[in-house]
Amino acid sequence: MTPASKCQRRIVIPLLLTCFLLGCYKWSVQPASVVSDEAPEQVRVMLSDGSWVKLRSPEVRGDSIVGSTKGTSADALVAYSLADVAAVEVRQTDVLKTTGLVLGLGFALAVLIGFAANRFEIVD
Repeated sequence: MTPASKCQRRIVIPLLLTCFLLGCYKWSVQPASVVSDEAPEQVRVMLSDGSWVKLRSPEVRGDSIVGSTKGTSADALVAYSLADVAAVEVRQTDVLKTTGLVLGLGFALAVLIGFAANRFEIVD
């Protein structure tokens, strides 16, 4: 492996991982019934006072939404009255961001390969 290819890997791999972590998802407002109907892994809940809470494994139990939040030492089980919930957001795949990400990364990879091929000519 040439020093140039090691350098390219050090640049390209973190760039790809960062792009995959940042793109592709969006939070969208849904009715509270989505918790019982679709059973998402996590939701963001906006309370009537304007504060936000992320709940994992949310469930609707009676007149409350119940889920776990990440605490400092352990997960805490919390419940909020549906009357105090102003909005519920669910994380969904963003098709436009995902498509742009795939096309952009493909283009960037093609450019890097082109530069590498021009810089290091293969001699037979």
